[in-house]
Amino acid sequence: MTHTLYVVATPIGNLEDMGMRALRVLREVPVIICERPSHTLRLLSHFDIHKKQLISYTEANKKQSIPRIIKILETQDAAFVVDAGTAGVSDPGPELVDAARTAGCKIQCVPGPSALTSAIALSGERLNKFLFIGFVPHKQKDFQGIIELCEEKQLPLVAYEAPHRIEKTLARLEKGHPQCRVMLVSEISKVYEKVLSGSPNELLERIKNDPKLAKGEFVIIVQD
Repeated sequence: MTHTLYVVATPIGNLEDMGMRALRVLREVPVIICERPSHTLRLLSHFDIHKKQLISYTEANKKQSIPRIIKILETQDAAFVVDAGTAGVSDPGPELVDAARTAGCKIQCVPGPSALTSAIALSGERLNKFLFIGFVPHKQKDFQGIIELCEEKQLPLVAYEAPHRIEKTLARLEKGHPQCRVMLVSEISKVYEKVLSGSPNELLERIKNDPKLAKGEFVIIVQD
């Protein structure tokens, strides 16, 4: 008999964004699959949830972890969380969900915070259609190809970027597409939530003049 794998969203900033159903599921399941057990343990402790078996599941260990997790799901339910947001977007979540479904497990989503949809809501732009690529590719050739595809299809580009790479990404946009409009959204639902907009050069100068603006992971929205 197989059991249920709950894909549970967790806060991306403010812990008050944790949903009631998510808390109930985390209290009820005996096993929680997570990226970093130490991080998830702090989240659980904040909500007075204790005595759970935590299993690390990352890009690096997914091949070894999936068979073990499927074996656990043969006898008990489990929840799957990532450090922040909803699993399955720019993380190894799809492989686990697919393997669990193939093994006959029931998959249930417990929806909640998402940096992608939150950034779009904050942007004030009508983004009915867009291309989301996860994290910006490190290789210039790959990034340039994506930008050209967006221009050809007349689609806004939405991507994630790390704080230590944001200046490099803006510089690449400035070099190849100086006239594009860029919006940077970071620290979503936190005290210092920021939405910055302008040309690549304008944003690059603002960040260089105030390095604190580069704090936190970014959602980037690029339009012609």
